[in-house]
Amino acid sequence: LPYPCREQSYIWYLQLKSNIGEYGVYLIGTDEFQKGKSLCPTVVYGFKITITRYHEMKGTLYHFLAQRSIISTDHTDLRNIVNRHAVSTDGYHILYEIMQRIHPALDPDVLFTAPMCNEYSDI
Repeated sequence: LPYPCREQSYIWYLQLKSNIGEYGVYLIGTDEFQKGKSLCPTVVYGFKITITRYHEMKGTLYHFLAQRSIISTDHTDLRNIVNRHAVSTDGYHILYEIMQRIHPALDPDVLFTAPMCNEYSDI
């Protein structure tokens, strides 16, 4: 699941959510996004996520996202996010920062400008 580009981050997150469960890592749905809320669910299949389980999942997610085959060196802004979390190895924080750049529920203070007519040739 290589990261495609900023414009496709939302689709990439949904694909990641669907596929990363096989590694024992779970993500909340995009409808549950809230500013300051972890992307780690509190309950999965009726079982509460313990602090120990959270640490296992955040580490696994970190190592998954840290692979250059997932987030390539072409995306230096994202590689910088990954590198900032190298000590904590918290993949959930990395994913939050990536999604915060494109999802208004995670950063409601950011301005998302409407596209201008001159940006599109088919209008």
